[in-house]
Amino acid sequence: MEITIISITNLFFLYVNSLSFEAFKSLTGDSDADSLTAFIHQISSGVEDSLSPIVLSPSSDQSHRTAVHTFFKERLKFLVTDTIDGLDSSSKCIRVWFDAGGNNGTGRNSGGNNGTSRNSKKWKDRGSKHYDNRGSDNWPGHLDKFLSLCIT
Repeated sequence: MEITIISITNLFFLYVNSLSFEAFKSLTGDSDADSLTAFIHQISSGVEDSLSPIVLSPSSDQSHRTAVHTFFKERLKFLVTDTIDGLDSSSKCIRVWFDAGGNNGTGRNSGGNNGTSRNSKKWKDRGSKHYDNRGSDNWPGHLDKFLSLCIT
């Protein structure tokens, strides 16, 4: 079996020169496609440590957001997405960041997850993967890490 190693720089060129770019552009529009291209170019330039996530244009259409998440899961697995609140209460935005931990067979949708896939109970123990804390760092230190819900 032959294994081909592709660098992040090569991933950038594969993305820009492939149908992925056109597919993403038709899915999200020129502005988001340009933002993603610039983001991938920053990754390929080696500035991963100081790289801030990008936020795509707001969308109130959940099926559209699902299609965008699916695009990243299927075509750009080295990027991670989640949904955050938009400017108004009816819209949401997709946030995209670089998986600095590198999936290397341990990330989402990989066969060898070593107990760290999102469906695993060990996902919370994944270590210091870049940024995927989804706001938990803002939790006050003097409070417990859980909520109690009482419905009366």
